[in-house]
Amino acid sequence: MQLASVGLGLRRNPLYARLNLACFHLGDSLVHEGDDKGAMEAFEDALVVNPPNVPLALSHLELGPAYHKLGFEQREKETLTKVTTLDKGSEYVAAAKELLARLKP
Repeated sequence: MQLASVGLGLRRNPLYARLNLACFHLGDSLVHEGDDKGAMEAFEDALVVNPPNVPLALSHLELGPAYHKLGFEQREKETLTKVTTLDKGSEYVAAAKELLARLKP
């Protein structure tokens, strides 16, 4: 069974209490499996669940590299820039700034 099919089941179950946490962990698992597109979709899903159980800055921080691997450089830049406005002064901001510094101008 592929992890992406598990994520689809989670998204369809309205009773799942921490859906964005599940999507976030699914995205992380898919990154490790090499499924960059699936990871991107899972991290995007984690961002739309309200209220979030994972800090939005962290979800955006993980989404940025997924965009990078898929060649979506503008989306990556926008996503990482958003991290710097969501949680000022956090460890996520420092990591996002480091990733932004590595991008082409």
